[in-house]
Amino acid sequence: MNFAMSYANAFAVALTQSLNATIVTGDPEIISLDDAIRVEKLEHYKLKRH
Repeated sequence: MNFAMSYANAFAVALTQSLNATIVTGDPEIISLDDAIRVEKLEHYKLKRH
């Protein structure tokens, strides 16, 4: 797998692969790899103010 990405993301993805784990993230750079690794996407939301 060859992708251009930050060192920290590359480390997280490599660790996810080696552990056969699921990565939980909101980072679009990692989410785009969902065909190569298991990704659980975090959604952004706005808090309601009273």
